[in-house]
Amino acid sequence: MATLLHPDAPNFRSFCGMALPDGRRVRERRFYRCASPRTFGPAGMEALEALDPYAIVDLRGREEATVNAYVLPDAIKDRRVAMPIEPKTGDRVRELHEAGLLDRESAREAMRETYRYYVEESAHVFQDLLRLAHESGGRPIVWHCAAGKDRTGFAGAMILGTLGAAEEAVMADYLATNDLWAPPANSTVSAVPELAREALRRVEADYLQTALDTVAQRYGSMSAFAAEALGGEDQVALFIADALEEPQTV
Repeated sequence: MATLLHPDAPNFRSFCGMALPDGRRVRERRFYRCASPRTFGPAGMEALEALDPYAIVDLRGREEATVNAYVLPDAIKDRRVAMPIEPKTGDRVRELHEAGLLDRESAREAMRETYRYYVEESAHVFQDLLRLAHESGGRPIVWHCAAGKDRTGFAGAMILGTLGAAEEAVMADYLATNDLWAPPANSTVSAVPELAREALRRVEADYLQTALDTVAQRYGSMSAFAAEALGGEDQVALFIADALEEPQTV
C-alpha cells in the first residue's frame, strides 16, 4: 500500500520496492511522485533535497507554474524541468455551470474528457517524461502537477505500466491519492460549485481507465506507447532492466 514519505510533503510517495508479477521489484531511490513542492513545508523540502533527484518534472500549465512558483533548496535549485500540460477541467466545469448543465455526472464526464486529453493531445509530454527517466542513469526522478493527482497520476500509471506492474497495483497507486491528499482551503477545487466538487476533489478508477483505454485504442498497449517514446522495444527493455532489481534467492 502506498504510504506518505513525509508528513510535511503532500502526496509525496515512491514506487520503490513495489513488487511486480515476475518477482522483480522497483529499485530504491528511483521513481517519486508528489503534489507541487510549493505546498511542502520546510521539512518536506529537506526530504526532497535529500533525494538529490536527477530532475523534478513540473507538469503544471504555464500560468499555474508562474502564479504558484516555488523555490528549491540551493543544492537542487536547477533540477526543475518544465513539461507543461495545461489544465482543462476547470474551464469545462465553468462552461457547464454557465449553461445550467452542471451536475455530478457531467462533472465526472469533464474529468474523463481531461484524461482522454492526456493521451490524445499531451502524449508527447508524458513520453518526454519517460525519456528523461530513461536518460537519468538510475538517479531519482520526481514528477508533480498541482495536487499530484491527475496529470501526476497518469504519469505514474504510464511508468508502472511500462515496467509491467499488475493492473491492480497500477490502480491502487493511483487511488491512494484519496487517502494521502486533500485540497487546501484556498485550492481551485474550493471555487467549484459544490455539486461538482467531489468529482474534482477525488480520483476515481473510471478516470484513469479512460486514459488507459485511450492508450490501448491509439497505441495498442502501454508497452507500444513506451516503445514509441524510447525508440523501440530494445530501449524499453533497457529502461525496465535499469529500473528493476532481480528477486532475491534463498
